[in-house]
Amino acid sequence: MAFYMTESMPWHEGENQMHKLMHVPDQDNPSSPFLSPGAGYMTQRSPLVALGTLDAKKRPWTTILGGEAGFARPIGSSIIGISTLVDKKDDPVIESLLKGRDDGEVVQPGKDGIMIGGLAIDLEHRMRVKLYGKMIAGSLQAFEEHGARETNAIGQLQLAVRIDESLGNCPKYLNKKQIQPATPTPKLISDSPQLSPQAISLLSKADLFFISSSHGSHDMDTNHRGGPPGFVRVLSNDPSGAVIVYPEYSGNRLYQTLGNLQTTPLAGLAIPDFDTGDAIYLTGRTEVLIGHDAAAILPRSNLAVKVTITSSRFVQNGLSFRGIVGEPSPYNPNVRFATTEKHTAGTELGSEGGATQQPSTYATLINSERLTPTISRFRFKIQDPSAVHAPWKPGQYAALSFADDLDIGYSHMRDDDPRSLNDDYMRTFTISSPPSLGRNKSSKAPGPARTTRSAATGPLPPVLPQDDTEFELTIRRVGRVTSYLFDQAARAKRTKTEYKIPLKGFGGDFSFATSYDSVPHSPDSPYSPNSHSQSVSHAIIPFIAGGIGITPLLGQLPFIDSRRLRLLWSISIKDIGLVADTFRRYPELLVHPGVVQLFLTGKAETDIETKEDRKSLQQVMQSGVKVELRRLEKRDVDELSAADAEKGGEEEEEVNEWYMCVGPRLKSAVLNWLAGERIIYEDFGY
Repeated sequence: MAFYMTESMPWHEGENQMHKLMHVPDQDNPSSPFLSPGAGYMTQRSPLVALGTLDAKKRPWTTILGGEAGFARPIGSSIIGISTLVDKKDDPVIESLLKGRDDGEVVQPGKDGIMIGGLAIDLEHRMRVKLYGKMIAGSLQAFEEHGARETNAIGQLQLAVRIDESLGNCPKYLNKKQIQPATPTPKLISDSPQLSPQAISLLSKADLFFISSSHGSHDMDTNHRGGPPGFVRVLSNDPSGAVIVYPEYSGNRLYQTLGNLQTTPLAGLAIPDFDTGDAIYLTGRTEVLIGHDAAAILPRSNLAVKVTITSSRFVQNGLSFRGIVGEPSPYNPNVRFATTEKHTAGTELGSEGGATQQPSTYATLINSERLTPTISRFRFKIQDPSAVHAPWKPGQYAALSFADDLDIGYSHMRDDDPRSLNDDYMRTFTISSPPSLGRNKSSKAPGPARTTRSAATGPLPPVLPQDDTEFELTIRRVGRVTSYLFDQAARAKRTKTEYKIPLKGFGGDFSFATSYDSVPHSPDSPYSPNSHSQSVSHAIIPFIAGGIGITPLLGQLPFIDSRRLRLLWSISIKDIGLVADTFRRYPELLVHPGVVQLFLTGKAETDIETKEDRKSLQQVMQSGVKVELRRLEKRDVDELSAADAEKGGEEEEEVNEWYMCVGPRLKSAVLNWLAGERIIYEDFGY
């Protein structure tokens, strides 16, 4: 039995710098200075190998080879051999290694060799191993079978590489794919630092790429980056060179790639299309972004890499494999959009990626009320309203930080809660109570909170908080953070103790075209709901809500002329308690026919379990609103649009824009139904 004993390989200065910047404790370099037995086995069973090298201008490039296991394998002590079909014309790595030779002649580098970074990867089983070494010899033989183009664009590669380093890597962010071989028929579509439309389209759906970097001329690193589709964002796409950015998720904290980028800020990326065999090859200058610098470009990120492309190629059908999409990695966070393309809730309030900060102030829970089995309403009191610029505006959210309670620090793997590794634990919840229009504690003549009676549902509790130090959130229990909030609320009520949470502030601008700013804000001017909205806009306000997506409307109802509202609300019958509560609190929804259409999904006989919910269902059915026992469909939206058209475009009945707050599936459907219309929507998720 072979026995290996080696000293740890030293870190280079770039890696040490990254460890210092990221506050990583001292650790040994786990890389082996040879092809370890495990790495050799992993290479042989992997259907893909990504290779990186430097071109004549010392620019790194990456390619992806293979199609089935066994094409790369150990052929000697710390030597691997590779035999596969390649794009011999437009693959930048093949071009750099073989210098354009395709006559079968063996190419042998000089004594210094040619640096090669490698990554053998088995996406189907989420396994990978990093390799680094020098090219010993290689050849490229013309290949003219299986329908190759008459331009003879593919060849049979034979490559031998001496391995000087190997290191197994973890399965995080590897999205499963079953790899199958395919014969490439490459065609160069674009060769420019500006990304082609095809490249932009591929980036928008790509859920992985391979990246190569070097520490000068000393060594190279090739590795994988994965995430949800579209996790690589395009910041700009000028003729002088596109700029892209991607988040560096929580990893093993070795920072070998980023360490290289500290000393040699250049990288080469290969982005494959597993459906078509297309590929983007690009090289460019890099900038490692840490903390605030990362969050300023890619919100909710504590670490990111920006790449300014100096050269790129889009090659159609240039890859020798295809991939059948499987299960995405459970470690994938949601897509993080760049600040140049989309507002991310909470980012204007000072969040720096996953870094814990001092709170702006605290919000103390003063009441919680269960509305459905999974939905509750929470009322909070602000400790220092001036610190968060209270009052908020209708339609805004409150940003709460749960990091102090839930962030347990760094872990390499966390299979019991994988998404928590990249969670900053800040959540934004739409405020479901309206601001009190300046009726604060110092007012000499505060207006009373609105209390009224609904004929359908009985006495109505106060909707407005008594002053601008209080606000309400209506939240569904889903996920670790909201479950924690529900549990803390129950504990506080049971033990009669206080629970407070850091409040970062208020933000967002999901507001209807109403006249909030024209409503008197004097402390001596209590208002009557709907009394000031009529003078500002006569347009119909169509709002599509899915389940708890009703909350953006609740904080704005007092400022809307309810006669102009057209609410299409789709909700599970299990949540009938939320519907009944909404009608009790806002009886103006029941006054005018046609204002509300309710779509209840599920079955009453199986989904209604309590006497209270049966009573709520009866109240809703007798409220006078139109109730459909089915899902919201395209015809319902079309009918609303048609009703507007029948009015002849009169100003009093026109629909200028649509509003919605729904889940991802319904959002996709509505966007298709209303193609060409102006739609303002709020996303679920964080």
